[in-house]
Amino acid sequence: MSKSFYSLLLVPVLLSASAWAAEYNYAELQTKNLEEMTSVVRKQQQKVKGYIKDDDTDSAIAALKSAARYVLARPDRDENMVTKVIAPIKTQLKELNAFEKSMDELVQQAIDGIKDDNVKPVDRATYYFVLMNFMAEFKPDIANNPKIRPIFQKIKDAKIKLHKKVKQDLEYRGMQKNLLSPSEVATKVLESAKQAAPKTEPDQDDLEPES
Repeated sequence: MSKSFYSLLLVPVLLSASAWAAEYNYAELQTKNLEEMTSVVRKQQQKVKGYIKDDDTDSAIAALKSAARYVLARPDRDENMVTKVIAPIKTQLKELNAFEKSMDELVQQAIDGIKDDNVKPVDRATYYFVLMNFMAEFKPDIANNPKIRPIFQKIKDAKIKLHKKVKQDLEYRGMQKNLLSPSEVATKVLESAKQAAPKTEPDQDDLEPES
């Protein structure tokens, strides 16, 4: 693994969407096994412990967000690897009261990147996986976390359309054809969540006929 690859993960800075995708992409990450992914995340978590010990919460959050971005960018086609690796990151971000804000920022970066025609197709496809993995991992949270629903709404409202070259890149690397866009998936998730939500009983006064 190159120095530039590790440098992105181990330096807790806020990067633009184009900057971080240039350091790694989904095509590289999909070759990483569970042990390799976990190893990188653990190194990041060790740095987080140091930041917390030094009372540097901002750096700790940035480091965890960098790790989350790394995990979410990997296609999750084998044994729910993303779920296994990202769980402790989520826990630590929650402990720092930064989970929802961090996810919202990552999602916004990914939306900006996937819609940018100046970004290479392989990097735009990487943003695709960040968004899709985010939704796959955290759609159960919609039911009990009111701060998560607006992030899904943001993806829906972005009206993302997969560029022809992005689709070609995905198909070339073995992904299935006729992929839904993140916005289409977000729409379906929100509709499903709405239907599954428990219906509240109307107030008895509302049932009284008007005189």
